[in-house]
Amino acid sequence: MGIITRGTTKILKAGAWIASPAYTPVTSQITESGSRISTLFNRVNPIGLKERLKKNARTETYQDAVARLHLRDQDIQKSYNLFAFMAKLASLLFISFVMLGVYKLLGSEFLSGSQFLVFSLVHLAFAHRYAFRAFQIRSKKLGGHEKFLNSKNEWYPKTWSVK
Repeated sequence: MGIITRGTTKILKAGAWIASPAYTPVTSQITESGSRISTLFNRVNPIGLKERLKKNARTETYQDAVARLHLRDQDIQKSYNLFAFMAKLASLLFISFVMLGVYKLLGSEFLSGSQFLVFSLVHLAFAHRYAFRAFQIRSKKLGGHEKFLNSKNEWYPKTWSVK
């Protein structure tokens, strides 16, 4: 970067005049910022997002993940039981918040009733996430969200022990 003046030229420290525009560093910063903004926009642009995610997705099998993390069967069972417990707890909180939200709405407390219903949706998302992770461990396959949605008996995880 050089010294930027208000005039049309850049001044060197020695005092010599150069015939280049004084705002060259500023324009280069603008173009650099523009390229950063365009790459940021391309990352959050919803058009073609599915294709970009598939292209950048990590392809790792369940056995590769177990080998990479150096897991034993006891560790896998402990993780499954933890995910199953968290899914059940989040489901219980979901039901509780729905009942509280409906109770508050019937009592004409619309603000707190709507807040309880929003909290219930958050806990429903947590329950779904933990149940899906438990399903992945139980089926020993990564991915497969469509398969999880089609197998409704796996939405509420069961206790499981490794033999």
